[in-house]
Amino acid sequence: MVKIKICGLTGERDTTAVNLYKPDYVGLIFAPDSRRCLTIKRAAEICDMLNSGIKRVGVFADQSMGFINEAIQSCKLDVVQLHGSEAPNFCSKFTGVEVWKAIRVRGRNDLKGLDAWPVDALLLDGSMPGSGHAFDWNLLHDIRVKGRIILAGGLNPYNVKMAITTARPYGVDVSSGVEIDGCKDADKIREFIETVRGMEDNE
Repeated sequence: MVKIKICGLTGERDTTAVNLYKPDYVGLIFAPDSRRCLTIKRAAEICDMLNSGIKRVGVFADQSMGFINEAIQSCKLDVVQLHGSEAPNFCSKFTGVEVWKAIRVRGRNDLKGLDAWPVDALLLDGSMPGSGHAFDWNLLHDIRVKGRIILAGGLNPYNVKMAITTARPYGVDVSSGVEIDGCKDADKIREFIETVRGMEDNE
């Protein structure tokens, strides 16, 4: 079954929707350049409202180990997602959580050496994360990676089926594709999740 991550929760309305439709993961963004950036205190409040069966992913970009560890403890994170220019040795320093490394894909050269990353999964994103722009999923046709691939960037309820069919990822990650006017929309979240899980039912 393809795993589903709804990223960029910012408040109670978003949390209510994911509790109702139960994705596998939710993303809480701590990267300071994101318009969805949360303080650790606010993220912890959101986590207190989350269904315990949904795993929590903290999204960071070039932030200190001390800050990330504080967020892990306060929010009881299951996964650390590193979205900046972190080096492989930085990715290997965490214990007790999964580590995902985000790779911006502009072309085939960005997909070289993926197996060198000491992480639990690689999240392949578009060149402008959070923008809703996809990269060419056909680039993954002849790419063989030992670990898990999570597909992100430009996904929405209407193209996710084609994305999964083309790229065959371990999981899919959506944020702006389930929003209206910059806010998470419960109907779009439901439609996205139902589309992905409906593919399993039809196989």
